[in-house]
Amino acid sequence: MMIIIRIATKDDINSIISFDKMAQMHSERIKYINRVVNAGECYVGTSDSQIIAYGVLIIIFMNTG
Repeated sequence: MMIIIRIATKDDINSIISFDKMAQMHSERIKYINRVVNAGECYVGTSDSQIIAYGVLIIIFMNTG
């Protein structure tokens, strides 16, 4: 299985929410996913064009963000 990692797009949000159990139970998590995707801080892992994972990269150094 080949996994491709790329920056998430707005088109990925529903797919991310569909397998994130926290997002399904908490609206704040959905807001967070929307925010990080729109900020370009969210990445998705895909296999056979299906999103199988996601992660958020936030760079903070000594609280200087």
